[in-house]
Amino acid sequence: MNIKPPLALAQWQPLILLKAREHKFDPCLLGALCWQESSGDQDAIRYEPAFTWFFALDRGPLHDKRLTTAQNRQKAEAILGTEEFNFQSASHGLYEVMGAIFRELNFRGSMNEAYIPEVNIEYGCRHLRVCLKRARGDLRGALLRYNGGGNLDYPQEVLDKAEILAQEV
Repeated sequence: MNIKPPLALAQWQPLILLKAREHKFDPCLLGALCWQESSGDQDAIRYEPAFTWFFALDRGPLHDKRLTTAQNRQKAEAILGTEEFNFQSASHGLYEVMGAIFRELNFRGSMNEAYIPEVNIEYGCRHLRVCLKRARGDLRGALLRYNGGGNLDYPQEVLDKAEILAQEV
C-alpha cells in the first residue's frame, strides 16, 4: 500500500521545521502528528462529549474523581461559563489540542487564536513535551497520552506516518 501525506500538510512544513528546531523534536514526528490529528486542516475541530479534564486559569484543574462524567461537565460549565466550556470540550486546529490543554499550558488567548497555525503548532509541541515528561521519555507512551489514551494503535499510527515522511525527505 502506497500511502501519501495529505497535500494540505505541505504548506505547514516550514512552520513545523521551525518549531521542531525550537523544541528539539524530529520534524518528521511533528509532521506525522499533524497528519494524524488534522490531515493538515488548520480549521479542524472535534468535540469530545466524554471529556472531563477542565482547567480554570485562576483555580487549576477542575476534575473531581468522585464525580461522574456528567457531574464533572456540569461543574465545569458552571465555573467556566458556556463559551469557555465549549472551547475546552473540543480539540482545535492542526494539532487538535484540547482547549483545556491550551489553558493548562497557560494559553490566555481566544478560541480563534488557537487556530492560528503558529500558535497551534507551538501548543502542540508544548503538549507533546509535557506528555514526554509524564511518560518519562517514552515516545510511545507520550503519544498515547497526547491522544488521551483511548486508541492503543495511535502511537504506531503516528510513527508509521513519521517513517513515510522521512522517506520523502
